[in-house]
Amino acid sequence: MSVFEITGKVCLVTGASRGIGAAVARGMGANGANVAVHYRSGRTEAELVAADVEQSGGTALLIQGDIAEPGTVERLVAETVSRFGRLDILINNAGDQISRVNIADITDELFDRHVAVNIRPTFAACRAAVRQFRKQGTGGNIINVSSIAARTGGRD
Repeated sequence: MSVFEITGKVCLVTGASRGIGAAVARGMGANGANVAVHYRSGRTEAELVAADVEQSGGTALLIQGDIAEPGTVERLVAETVSRFGRLDILINNAGDQISRVNIADITDELFDRHVAVNIRPTFAACRAAVRQFRKQGTGGNIINVSSIAARTGGRD
C-alpha cells in the first residue's frame, strides 16, 4: 500500500472552506476519501469544496461550527463518525491570525482569544480523535497545519 492510499478512509478537515483546508479536502476526495468538510461561516465556499470532493470520487459531509466554542471540535468528530462509521485522519487546519499586535501591546483578552481559536481547539480535536482511534482499535493519523504567521506573528 502506498503512503498515498487513502481510498475509503475517513478524514475530517477543519477550516476546509477556503485556502489550505479547501485544497487538502479536495485532494483527499480526489484520492477516494470520505471527507468531513468543516466550515465556520463560509457555507457557500464549503458547499463548493464538498461538490468538488464528490465530483472527483470522494464522499463529502458538510459540518458547521465555531471551533472557539467549547465542545465544537468534539461534535465535529462525533458527526463525522456518525455519518461514516469511523475516523481515520484528522487534519487540524482551522485557525485565525486575529490581529497583528506587538507582544508588548497584547492584552490578556487578545491572548485568550488566540488560545481559544488556535490552541485549545487543536488540542481538543487531537484528544477526541485519539479517543476515537483507540475505540476503533485501528489507530489513525493527525496532521496539524499552521502558516508562517505562527512563526512570525504575521510580520515579514
